[in-house]
Amino acid sequence: MEAAKDVLTRKGLKKTLSRNGRLLVEQKYNWKKLAERFHQAIEDLQKPHVTVINDFPLLPPRHGGQYRILSLYKNLSRYVPVHYLCLHKESDEIETTGISPGFMQKAIPKSLLQRVFESVLNRLMRTTIDDILGIFFDHRNRLLKREIAQAAAFGDILIVVHPYQWKTLSPHKKSIRIYESLNYETLLKGETLKGFMGQFFLFFVRRIERRAVVESSLVLSVSDEETEAFRSDFGLNGNALTVPNGTDTTKIKPVSKGEKKKIRSYLGLPDCPIAIFIGSAHPPNVEAGFLLMNHIAPKTPEVLYFVIGSMCWILKNQSFCPPNVKLFFELEEPARNELFKTADIAVNPMTMGAGTSLKMFDYLAAGLPVISTALGARGIVHSEKDPIMLCEIDEFPRAIRELCNSPERREDYKERGRRFVEENFDWSSIAQKLYNELSRIYASHQNARSD
Repeated sequence: MEAAKDVLTRKGLKKTLSRNGRLLVEQKYNWKKLAERFHQAIEDLQKPHVTVINDFPLLPPRHGGQYRILSLYKNLSRYVPVHYLCLHKESDEIETTGISPGFMQKAIPKSLLQRVFESVLNRLMRTTIDDILGIFFDHRNRLLKREIAQAAAFGDILIVVHPYQWKTLSPHKKSIRIYESLNYETLLKGETLKGFMGQFFLFFVRRIERRAVVESSLVLSVSDEETEAFRSDFGLNGNALTVPNGTDTTKIKPVSKGEKKKIRSYLGLPDCPIAIFIGSAHPPNVEAGFLLMNHIAPKTPEVLYFVIGSMCWILKNQSFCPPNVKLFFELEEPARNELFKTADIAVNPMTMGAGTSLKMFDYLAAGLPVISTALGARGIVHSEKDPIMLCEIDEFPRAIRELCNSPERREDYKERGRRFVEENFDWSSIAQKLYNELSRIYASHQNARSD
């Protein structure tokens, strides 16, 4: 009653309430606005929704696989909703995380039995085979099966990253099932799995990868070379799309000579050439790290090497570390990008592995001249005009010395490298290309169901 009297006696309040009420109805509750919202909801339902299945969480990103998945699907979520399903062993609870608008991660706990097998077999094998064990356990995970069944029931496009969770899609043969390959896993595991036990697990890796390639509606690979390997080795005869690794050119940018000098002075760094190398604890990266420490750094003592990534935990156990090699271990993305600004060049002395090296695109985006083996530049370099210097491992010291002593050549590589990734390997354009292909497949699938 008092409120009503207050409104009647205060003319200004009465006008304000009247105006605000009218505005609220016009904006949200008139029939035209309601019809527009209803129409938008129908259009959203007709868009493809994507559920991605993988064996590890994305946050916080520590290695190349996480950066790729996070960057690609974060950009894809600008066009369609993306639901990321993964497994974790940190707790027994389902953990849901909103990564960005339209992009959600749901981490599902592994079973106790799976964790026990991981612990025992990793010790026996002396290498991590958590991903491979997914072949035997993930399709039996009740919570994961439930989430995938719900996604399939709603007509989501189902994408499996790595082949190890492919069995989880076996009950959903009428859905759009896509296999995204980050590496040629059979080739990659064949380089690291040794002995009788290694060959035992390699048999299952090859079998599940073949199934993923042959049974999928679409194969996404990181390079044309990998697609051709799938055609010749596994008999791929269906749809395939190259979705290369990339970088975010809005976050990683080159700096001028003056800025670089100021940053170095602020950090107290010596006035000498600085080279950078990034790698996770993935065996090919670790091997490259050992080559850097044992064969490259000792022959170029005038160069300071910054080594970044989880491979440092293995490299630090080496009996001798050259004084010009500094191990930074794992760094958050902003700190890593700051170190880019201090470096003169980047190196990638990889001699084993598959897929393409994600770090190469970050180097180029930062304007760093790159010296790499041909294997380290796989899927990137196609001609002599491409902005990467290729050489064999024993040629690295000479190439590093020559490039560090030639500011003109470094500037040329800097400009060409930055332009190269802007035109070909920016995540926003890569995601748009993927969206166009998913839309095409989704429309074709819907038409086939209606016939």
